[in-house]
Amino acid sequence: ITDEYVAANGDTSNDVVLGLQSALQTQLDALGITTIDVAANTSSNPSQNNVSLVVTNNTGANFGAASTFLVETGGVAGGALGGVRDLDVATSDLTAQAALTSIDNLLQNALDAAAVFGSAQNRFDTQSSFIQSLVDNLELGVSALVDADLTAASAELQSLQVQQQLGLQSLGIANQQPQTILALFR
Repeated sequence: ITDEYVAANGDTSNDVVLGLQSALQTQLDALGITTIDVAANTSSNPSQNNVSLVVTNNTGANFGAASTFLVETGGVAGGALGGVRDLDVATSDLTAQAALTSIDNLLQNALDAAAVFGSAQNRFDTQSSFIQSLVDNLELGVSALVDADLTAASAELQSLQVQQQLGLQSLGIANQQPQTILALFR
């Protein structure tokens, strides 16, 4: 007998071992096997993973090649879809109606999850555009600072050039004064 239990979000170790116990017992009952018992040992602190599944063979015969009773694959969560395989619409209108109700609930869960994902995507998009705006403003600020520095440096250069020209003209005028006085003595 092989069975599986797909852990859903929020399941504890107790939930997993009880789910496996129920699934295995259901298969044993369906096959009419009453000599094998499946018991679940749960824990008051299931976060410590101290739960177990006990299979008891009451026939006295050996289990044979069955050496692994539990394989943990991990990383898979079925959400609410694990119950879809148990839906039965072939027996009566009542079970078909119950199946439709279950399917409607599953669809609503899927829509709710999609809304949560959409909301998260919108938050990511908003944060991304906000960060891009900050980057653009930072680049503009750096560019404005560089432009302002270049403008200030250019203005200072022009000021120094004007001062140099005025100094040269002053020296030229000062040099002409002694020449004028010497011309008077000649």
